[in-house]
Amino acid sequence: MKKIEKLRICNWTLLFLSFLMLVSSVELELNPGGSCVWVWLHLGLGCLLTGFIFQHIGLHKNARGKSVLPENRHGHNLKGLGLLFLLTLISGIIAIFVWVGDYIHTTAGGIHGKIGFLFLCFLFFHVRKYNKFYRLPSSVS
Repeated sequence: MKKIEKLRICNWTLLFLSFLMLVSSVELELNPGGSCVWVWLHLGLGCLLTGFIFQHIGLHKNARGKSVLPENRHGHNLKGLGLLFLLTLISGIIAIFVWVGDYIHTTAGGIHGKIGFLFLCFLFFHVRKYNKFYRLPSSVS
């Protein structure tokens, strides 16, 4: 399978996982005292999403670790996206330890939720910028 095909599969999977993450985030925000199952589901989706994000970044690198895309194509959106991803990841790890200690919705989880929502907003703009990649290639007859 070519790298571009792997990237396309990874992108579609990321899009689907991002939607599921948004749904589980909204559920946790609307029902903070709800079932622990939603929190564990959100945690599992977050781990999957993180893994696919790292795979997505890896697919953009060549054998020497350099990006296969020219530098000028990335812009500020990607830097903001990367920063928000790291903040979401760090705040999520903190929120896990706080939640496991008390099993209640805490300030750490609330902060993680706000940063995560900002991350998903930036992700929406990132997908919109590269929306041509999500279209199916036209068939050559």
